[in-house]
Amino acid sequence: MYGKAVLPRVLAALTLLLSSSALSGCAASAGSQGWPGIDDPARVNFSAAYSAVYRFNEYRRQVGVQTVDLDYDLSRGCQRHADYLSLNEISLNVVGLAAHTEDKSNPLYSEDGERAARSSIIYEGVAPVESVDRWMRTFYHRLGLLDPNMHYVGYGSSGRFQVMDVQQGRIHGRFSAEAVVLYPQPGAGDILGVFENEIPWPVPGDTRLGIPITAEFFGPEQYEISAVEGWLQDLSDSSVVPTLLQYPGKPMLEDWDIPDVIALVPTDPLPGNRSYRVHLSAIVNRQPWRESWDFSTR
Repeated sequence: MYGKAVLPRVLAALTLLLSSSALSGCAASAGSQGWPGIDDPARVNFSAAYSAVYRFNEYRRQVGVQTVDLDYDLSRGCQRHADYLSLNEISLNVVGLAAHTEDKSNPLYSEDGERAARSSIIYEGVAPVESVDRWMRTFYHRLGLLDPNMHYVGYGSSGRFQVMDVQQGRIHGRFSAEAVVLYPQPGAGDILGVFENEIPWPVPGDTRLGIPITAEFFGPEQYEISAVEGWLQDLSDSSVVPTLLQYPGKPMLEDWDIPDVIALVPTDPLPGNRSYRVHLSAIVNRQPWRESWDFSTR
């Protein structure tokens, strides 16, 4: 299917992701052969990687978290997996979550590609920059993309496949910083109010949803979240928009319970040129937590 995103089951189970521009640097890990490695069998599509991560950093700056560096070694693995998917004519619509592994019997299998496959989000059928825009309009794929503890990403592009490693360049555990990140962020404008295709799909049988609204809680330990309430208000007429509410212990999709996330998902795409107000409240680590903020659609 055109424009299909897929992510590994492990990403949703995690406690739960150049110059003076948005891309702050290109890093090469110790022992790498440079950018790109002249004799490397994985020829990283640097133009695609640069443009995608530039766009990714624009989103991160908008919510107030640090930008990430584009890492050569992580990108090498992503490129090898993207090449594997392309050469073997893998269809995400057919294989689903199995796209996050590699078959040793298939051409272009590699350990680097396999490692990247398990740490990456994948999009099929769109260009690099558009893949980032679409990931940001999903639920499961967007989780963790705005983590302030993410420092490096890898990126590979081949044919119709985009692969971004959002796990291996992230700090986990006691050294990770605490933060609550809201998206769409307070005051955001020009938001496209649709939910993009992804695997898994959170509401089987309902193919049209609105853009997910999320509050993600980051830090060294899992948060205790309870007594969650939330609603979305259309400011044009003060009406309440029908939504689905997800929080720890109450997943939209069975077996996809996700810690540290509260989400409101409109049951229909949000019309353009409207302003909305989000209301969320909960008991977080035994303390009252409440946020209300506005955003606008295009």
